[in-house]
Amino acid sequence: MRSPIALAILSGALLYLALHLFEPALPATWAYAHLGRHAGLVALAIAAIAILPFLALAADRSPVLEGPWPAASRRTAFVCGLSLSLLFLAVGWRYPAKPLCIDSPWFAIEVYLGRLGCMRWYLTLATYTPLLRVAEWIAPFPVPARTFVTVLNAFASGAASGRSWAT
Repeated sequence: MRSPIALAILSGALLYLALHLFEPALPATWAYAHLGRHAGLVALAIAAIAILPFLALAADRSPVLEGPWPAASRRTAFVCGLSLSLLFLAVGWRYPAKPLCIDSPWFAIEVYLGRLGCMRWYLTLATYTPLLRVAEWIAPFPVPARTFVTVLNAFASGAASGRSWAT
């Protein structure tokens, strides 16, 4: 007999996959994967669902992962983090991501205008707006708020995740 907990987890995972693949018109599912925008995304999602468990199992049984990985030196971690940050900065500046919903353009507008109107973004707006003003003053080229916010978010996320594994 199967465990009721395992059945509940499996049922929840299947329901979650169904929400992503079929995207029913429910009020709570507006922010799901939007796979219906392109048929190739549905095929990619199904392929990932079919292939990733086997890849994870193969990786788990791989002799490479049996022992702990050697720790990177602080210099190596710093150089890798800085290199990736500069790469993401250049790519993010040249090819900014298209917004999926109104929140990201609205946030960039609020940063540009310097307003603290939206209370859920209050501390972020109070931080990003002065940083944008400094970037506008330093940079020899125009600094669009939309690109600045995206690049600063990527840098802050990378710095936060890099700090957690570097110590």
